[in-house]
Amino acid sequence: MDFKITTPPTHLPVSLAEAKRHLRVTDSNSDTVITNMIAAAFRWCELYQGLSWLYQTITIKLDAFADTMILSMPPLIAVDSITYVDSNGDTQTLSTSVYDVDTTSSPGRVTLAYDQTWPATRSVHHAVTITAKAGHVATFTSAGSGSNLTVSGGHVYAANDFVHLYGSDLPGGFAAKTDYYVASVAANVITLATSEGGDAVEATDAGTGTHYIDALGRNQMSAALILLSVMYDHRADIIPGAVSSLPHAVKNLLGPERMVHV
Repeated sequence: MDFKITTPPTHLPVSLAEAKRHLRVTDSNSDTVITNMIAAAFRWCELYQGLSWLYQTITIKLDAFADTMILSMPPLIAVDSITYVDSNGDTQTLSTSVYDVDTTSSPGRVTLAYDQTWPATRSVHHAVTITAKAGHVATFTSAGSGSNLTVSGGHVYAANDFVHLYGSDLPGGFAAKTDYYVASVAANVITLATSEGGDAVEATDAGTGTHYIDALGRNQMSAALILLSVMYDHRADIIPGAVSSLPHAVKNLLGPERMVHV
């Protein structure tokens, strides 16, 4: 099985302002350096864990169908499509009735549905292609008016958390892949603003379909900020693959959920 990220995350998981507060930097002289280091720190941690931290599209390629196909870089959000090269060499899209998608397990799985059979494929490299969405997200709903968003999944937010929203038809007043900051939190109900300390955005309708919001874990956020501190203090990246060079705090925070060994 081979995979690649075909549509990477559209933003960094923490804002530049939050990173600078963490680093105790008050001027703007190093803004570009810090922005690049945020991306490097989070990407390193993501690869170390073998997880998709932010909403992204991944493509998985296999040489043939299997009754159970384990998908890389969980958590799996949804499978967009499965295509295959048939016996004649033509590319076909597999009907969703043929397979089931397990987004509960980690990593996610695609399994053969009851009383179904996989179609014949040509004996070529990468005959099967699975396109999927992955990342730590929660779903949310809006009543269609007011600023309250009700978030599922039990994720805990804090004021000024930096998030993006995803969905084909978000509640009116909100836009996909746009910077938002958590303005208020009351149990599983949050409001969002377009700037830290700004006024909460008001919805004009409920939207349709499933709506997603970033829901990265606190341990992951903390570990990446610790690594960012090390990188900034030393002005150097951690050597890729050199796990021993990671601060113990980072390894302790990320280790329990680690899916792969680097």
